[in-house]
Amino acid sequence: MAFDPQSQALYEQRTAQGAEPLYEMTLAEARAADLAAVRADAGAPEPVREVLDERIPGPAGRLPVGVYRPGADEGPVPVLACFFYPRAAFAGGATGA
Repeated sequence: MAFDPQSQALYEQRTAQGAEPLYEMTLAEARAADLAAVRADAGAPEPVREVLDERIPGPAGRLPVGVYRPGADEGPVPVLACFFYPRAAFAGGATGA
């Protein structure tokens, strides 16, 4: 079975760098190596002005919601909404016009 193209590119990058394969590491080592690789490729973080932990009404009780307000003081800002269900996830975004 073929790799997903993005997974294949990541595999080739790690191989070219001489990185030890994740499957040869302990679970803790693999998690640390994977997190380090993600951080190395992430670039500079976007400024965040405010982080709110809220709860909204849901069909079976209140649901936790995280609200991250960007550092922009004016003008339109992008919106990203992520919904997680027991066996599925959905994310959608929009930019202000």
